[in-house]
Amino acid sequence: MQSVFRSMLLLSLTLGVSLAVSTPARADDQAQSDVPRMADVVITGIELYNPDSSRKRLGSGLGYITDEHAQHLFTQYYSKTGHELLTLFAGSTVKFKRSFKGYEIQHMDKKFLTARRVLRDVKQFETGKGIHLGISRGKLEEILGNPSRSSSADGSEVVHYELTDPNSSFLSQYSAKSYTADYTFTHGALTDAKVDLE
Repeated sequence: MQSVFRSMLLLSLTLGVSLAVSTPARADDQAQSDVPRMADVVITGIELYNPDSSRKRLGSGLGYITDEHAQHLFTQYYSKTGHELLTLFAGSTVKFKRSFKGYEIQHMDKKFLTARRVLRDVKQFETGKGIHLGISRGKLEEILGNPSRSSSADGSEVVHYELTDPNSSFLSQYSAKSYTADYTFTHGALTDAKVDLE
């Protein structure tokens, strides 16, 4: 049997063909497969409620911010160009300490810079499903499916996605009661995306 495998390996190397070797699925691969189409829980390599991904992407000194209007602690980062702002909202349970429960990406005018940190390798923030500022509503719905509802006001349109099913395995793995996401479009282009998993 070993000689057969060795012969196949030599043949594959000679022909430049790789042999597929079956490996067991990783736990995080399984978790990602449970994510509903409408949910987008990764932003610029940071997965919600995953402290390891937060630490790997941002380091250990997160430096949370709070103000009188904030309901949760948060931290902020600018893109390399300074035209986009990423706000990460701190997780609210001990189980997921040092991780985030939500995020918001929005356009910013460079003259109003308030965040102290810049992700120098990020020109544009992008979610795990490929959503970024500037895409159309049609593209968003192609990725996430039909929204739960939408509304219009002052020349902008807000598209809302929501999951509150108490039997959802997706929500239960995060000990969450709901997943909500609001996408704001101005003149047909995405200008703000806010996701919350709590």
